[in-house]
Amino acid sequence: GVPIPKGFTYKEGTKDTGLVIKDDNGNEFVWVPATESTYAKDTSFPGNVKPTGDDTLPNGITDETADVVKYGGFYIGRYEAGVPENQSSIDGESDSTSNVKGVPVSKKGVKVWTCISYTNAKANSESMISNEYVQTGLITGKAWDTTCHWIEDSLSSINASASLTDSRYYGNYWKALSPANENSGTKRTAGFNENWKVKNIYDLAGNVWEWTSEAYSSDFIRRGGGCDVDGSGNSPVSFRRYNSAFIATDAIGFRPRLYIK
Repeated sequence: GVPIPKGFTYKEGTKDTGLVIKDDNGNEFVWVPATESTYAKDTSFPGNVKPTGDDTLPNGITDETADVVKYGGFYIGRYEAGVPENQSSIDGESDSTSNVKGVPVSKKGVKVWTCISYTNAKANSESMISNEYVQTGLITGKAWDTTCHWIEDSLSSINASASLTDSRYYGNYWKALSPANENSGTKRTAGFNENWKVKNIYDLAGNVWEWTSEAYSSDFIRRGGGCDVDGSGNSPVSFRRYNSAFIATDAIGFRPRLYIK
């Protein structure tokens, strides 16, 4: 019941546990089941802002619900976007080296691409994969909120207190709690800890904040919290914060969404 686009192969998982596909370059994506009605923003989620405008979609995508309606879900990057492979100029550590154009990866063990602005994160997400079958783009507010609700029923199996507003049990945070607290509180490579995974998606909660294409006035919203915050209160997986589109810090990365044409 899950479509596998041309150019991809099945890797592992199920529709309920998180079905994973990979492309010929090894980039991995996870299927999130959704319907036209469940693929929606949840403005009741906590945050110091509420979205004020429509998301800016990738070039060539005019309706972000088209694949949801046609196939019953969508794909997001299994990992936070990583720096390009087989190069030495982009290190994800400073804006002088990393706030640039490039083709990110979605792979386990790579350095997470931070110190990048919203503007470049959006452009780079769109450059990752683009052909007649699929198109990547920066994850949207609807995709983020829908993913949060999809993982919600798995959180109680991690800890009875784990929730979308308390991510300390399954994310890399400064105040992470067992089982997530091992090696927590420091920015790590993509997929570093199996306890920072829910339904085969790594680091949705914690490690680094992630840009989304959700607008707040002229700024853009980031989600998920990072390793230097507590994972509850003002920084769980569902929380909304915002920054100027041009700021680039080591606390903010990004994650692609895959559109099936």
